[in-house]
Amino acid sequence: MMARLQPDTVDKLIDLLSLPVGENQGDERPEYLEPDIRRVSQGLGRLVFEDDRWFDYDATRVEDILANWLDDETAEQFDAAAESSQPPEFLGWVDGLVTAWTSSVAETAQALGLPNPDHEPYLVPGTEFYRYRNDEYVYAATADAADDQWATLEARYDEHRAAVGPDEAADGLLRGYPDTNSVIAGTAFYREEGETYLYGPKEFGTAEEWKPYEYWQQKADEAAAAADLIRELDSFIALIEARIAESRQ
Repeated sequence: MMARLQPDTVDKLIDLLSLPVGENQGDERPEYLEPDIRRVSQGLGRLVFEDDRWFDYDATRVEDILANWLDDETAEQFDAAAESSQPPEFLGWVDGLVTAWTSSVAETAQALGLPNPDHEPYLVPGTEFYRYRNDEYVYAATADAADDQWATLEARYDEHRAAVGPDEAADGLLRGYPDTNSVIAGTAFYREEGETYLYGPKEFGTAEEWKPYEYWQQKADEAAAAADLIRELDSFIALIEARIAESRQ
């Protein structure tokens, strides 16, 4: 499966599904279509491009990505629909195609696991692949794992913590807990060592990556001071440039 659309088809698709509707002068798409245009545009973006703003890509990139989803027959139908249809009809045709693709992906995910883009092996082993089963997402280490080897993410977390202990992950990484009151960069997670609280930006980190709160406070103060200095320098440079411009008049 790999077929290419005609350049005019790609241009018409981008024009049809660009958001928002009516922003640019000369946009002739009926306003009543906006809800459907938004739904189809976002559905296509998330399924095919993994980006809601896919219509900002140049036409060649859009064509290249779509080619991976098209066979010769579908590409011919796509071109014909773009050439012969008005915006409402072309939108309906694209909507039907996106719906069919979405159903196909869902069926594949139910039968065979798909790669988990959020998999982090040192955090939760056994989540390399996922599938949708019985109204929930389940995970396994391989795409073709037996049915009894798939489990929910929560179950995988529990298995992992039972295996390595509550505070230590694989490879010697130490686990922290979310700090819901965090307001300073680097303090999103905390852990206790004796009577001391240590903080870090990630749930798991090496012993060296967990630092006292004062360390992150100092980092924040230094960053703020550097930002203030940059603003002062920018203002000073702007003043000098203005005076130079005045002297040349």
